[in-house]
Amino acid sequence: MCDDVLLQSRRGHTASDTENAAKVIKNAGISLILQMMTGLPGEPPAQTVLRRTDGLMRAAAVGPELGGVIGACDGELPLGVIIAAVADIAGTDPGTMGNETLPVFRDLLARTWLTPVP
Repeated sequence: MCDDVLLQSRRGHTASDTENAAKVIKNAGISLILQMMTGLPGEPPAQTVLRRTDGLMRAAAVGPELGGVIGACDGELPLGVIIAAVADIAGTDPGTMGNETLPVFRDLLARTWLTPVP
């Protein structure tokens, strides 16, 4: 989360505001889920960052393709369909995109950054 991007997107808050609010909510014992918005005005594609809201609240940077795939994962569409759609938008081969994004996606699953839908 970058203050310049938040300002350009007219989000009405800073990165620090979000972090402080999340801490207050978590400290109150309330379950919290933060929305990840990719592709905001002023956001370079390589700046997509996943942030944990539990434990040490770690962050992981992902490329634009994987950011698009993760952003579209809603538990309804199969991952292959999402990869094909993002590849079409990006103008790349779906097989190549799958080969590049799946290992990182699996690693994020293994490290519990992502939660599989039953």
